[in-house]
Amino acid sequence: TLSGLILFLGFESRADFDSYEKNGAFAGTLKRGRLRIEAEYEKKLHFQSPTGAIFALKKLGWDDRTNEEHITSTITTLKIEVVNTGFVPVSSENQVRLEQ
Repeated sequence: TLSGLILFLGFESRADFDSYEKNGAFAGTLKRGRLRIEAEYEKKLHFQSPTGAIFALKKLGWDDRTNEEHITSTITTLKIEVVNTGFVPVSSENQVRLEQ
């Protein structure tokens, strides 16, 4: 947990940790530590009951609401180029012939 990391590193408060994370000599290391904790919570989202992980991620600044402003500014055109590989897709295993 983030609180566990803060205590393990010897900080006296979350505010001290946040300040050091922004301006301290090891700011990059602390940011990676925070991301590692978030990544572990993200993994738990795929389990049967992710309620605790969702709560923890929200406490870390995540938001489950949709940002309408961001959605309207996304690219609406996608160009796809189909490249012929020489192999024709089959619809079943019976159509596959293995050469020896």
